[in-house]
Amino acid sequence: MIGYLDLPSGLAGDMFLGCLVDAGWPADELRDVFRRLNLPSQEWSIDVSSVMKGPIRATAVRPRVKEGHAHRHLRHICQMI
Repeated sequence: MIGYLDLPSGLAGDMFLGCLVDAGWPADELRDVFRRLNLPSQEWSIDVSSVMKGPIRATAVRPRVKEGHAHRHLRHICQMI
């Protein structure tokens, strides 16, 4: 599948994830991406639900992350990725 994005006003990350899940990417595979970052599992979750915005149905993907005081430098983030 090939998708084209025409984004004259930009696109929020959660909206993009919702589009991907709506297009057929399984939510469990999205969660696997987060698991591979080796973040403690009790500090994050991904909620997926169907929502209505007026007459339009969409898939809402809401990443939830527990805020903490972990200070990371760029090299730590690069190692995680």
